[in-house]
Amino acid sequence: MRLRVKRPDVSKDKILGVDDLIGRYRSGGKTDSSGSFTLDPKKALERLAQFSLPDPYKWILKVVQGLHRSGAREIQIDGGVNKVTVLADAAPAGFDNMDDLLTQLIADAEHANPSLRHLAAGLQGSLAVSPNRIRLRLTHQGEIREYVLKSGGWRESEPKPSADKTDKFELELNRNLSEKLGHSWFLLNADIFDLMFGRKAALDKENKQVEGFCKYSACNFLLGGRSCNDRAFGAPRFKGYNIRSDANPGEARPRGLGFFKSEELVDGVCSPFHHLVEEVVPSREPGGFRLSSTSHTTVTNLDDPGIFTEYSHNGLARACAIRMDLGSLSNVLFWEDGVLIGRETLDNLNCPGFLAIVNARELGKDLTTIQVRKDTVQYRELIEELRATGERLRLKVKENLHLMPPSDRIQQSLGL
Repeated sequence: MRLRVKRPDVSKDKILGVDDLIGRYRSGGKTDSSGSFTLDPKKALERLAQFSLPDPYKWILKVVQGLHRSGAREIQIDGGVNKVTVLADAAPAGFDNMDDLLTQLIADAEHANPSLRHLAAGLQGSLAVSPNRIRLRLTHQGEIREYVLKSGGWRESEPKPSADKTDKFELELNRNLSEKLGHSWFLLNADIFDLMFGRKAALDKENKQVEGFCKYSACNFLLGGRSCNDRAFGAPRFKGYNIRSDANPGEARPRGLGFFKSEELVDGVCSPFHHLVEEVVPSREPGGFRLSSTSHTTVTNLDDPGIFTEYSHNGLARACAIRMDLGSLSNVLFWEDGVLIGRETLDNLNCPGFLAIVNARELGKDLTTIQVRKDTVQYRELIEELRATGERLRLKVKENLHLMPPSDRIQQSLGL
């Protein structure tokens, strides 16, 4: 949900975040002795009635974020014609009932539980697909709690003991008739070879969201039984080439060029998606994103022992690169808690081919918590940091021209 407020002498409306929203709702709640603001559950749920995500099927991404933040090591998702199931080895905990969970969406950000806020957004957002039923089963510290959504709202059963002491998350969303027909119609019109080989063209609804936005998660993702988070950041120079085993990468050229389509390579020597240089920044706290263990980059600092040790523990807070395509626009991908939450295309970083993945945990979000706000100090500071990083990468290419693909275009485009 986007809330707008009029401001004098401003041409565009401002997107309000969660903190802005709290001020509007204080008349319906109270402040306790600790200074934390709470809302009456019934009033809060009335406020949330119109809550929605930018795409209704992104509800699955919010559930994934809640599980990732709760420490899940493996998440299994299977979206089909009749239902969507999610299984994980972690259970978000810390709420007494469903009303308590859902009010996390508009709780004071300083006191909210991030994993519960993600899960609440996922469950509330899933209502946009009009499910016939949702069944949520949580096993935590030897206790099972079950919640069911049917007509009339959420219902919950009494907690009961579990013989299995391991944490477990189980969610099943049953589609309504309209959704079932939509899925069936899609499958009837999909390419049979896409279906057989599990290619993206055959992925519909929630499956497509997971395939497209969860590739850098630290936990293992199984989509219909198939691993989908390859964590690939950059491509080899050309098919079959391993830069780490080449003593002279500055002269590397593909053999048998006739087997390559001319549009697949730049100057006939390199994939446009190959990274000439990378700079990664390890995360200061656990839960950062992960890249593939095999780097195809010409020059990278990930091999530095100190950086690799930090990365092994906490993952990454940022990864920046210059791609061989050397396009005039820069691309920034925002990542948070296992999910890519947005992309920004910029034309003012003055670094052709620049690409970055940024952990957006500390950046401001709108009420959906899945869109980064651009009107904050943190966002403006980030852009300046990326501009400085782009300059460092450009100079790093200049220092290592003898290792770069044999192409005059690199020097000309980067002004070296």
